[in-house]
Amino acid sequence: MGWIRYGILFMLNFISINVLAARDQSIGGVAHSLMGPISGVIHIVRGIAVIAGVSLLLGSFVKYSDYRRNPIETGIGIPIAMFFAGVALIILALIPMLVGGNA
Repeated sequence: MGWIRYGILFMLNFISINVLAARDQSIGGVAHSLMGPISGVIHIVRGIAVIAGVSLLLGSFVKYSDYRRNPIETGIGIPIAMFFAGVALIILALIPMLVGGNA
C-alpha cells in the first residue's frame, strides 16, 4: 500500500514538472524551468552523500579497532575499503564547492 502511494506522488510530481515546463515554447525555457526542481534534488543527494561518507569513515575506524583486537575475525581489507569509499563519497559531494561551482 505504501509503495502505491509513493508511486502516485511521484507521478503527480512528474506531471506537475511537465506542466510547468510546457508553458515555455523554446527548448531553453523548458530546460530553465526544469532546473529549479532538479537543483533541489541535487542538494539532497549531495547531503546524503556527505552523511554516508562520514558514516563510512567512522565505521572504518570501528572496523579497524575490531581488526586490532582480533585480526582473524575481521580482515584488513574491510576497513580500508570503507575508508576509501567514505573519502570518495565526501570528495564527490564536495567537488562543485572545491572547483568553485555555484551548485
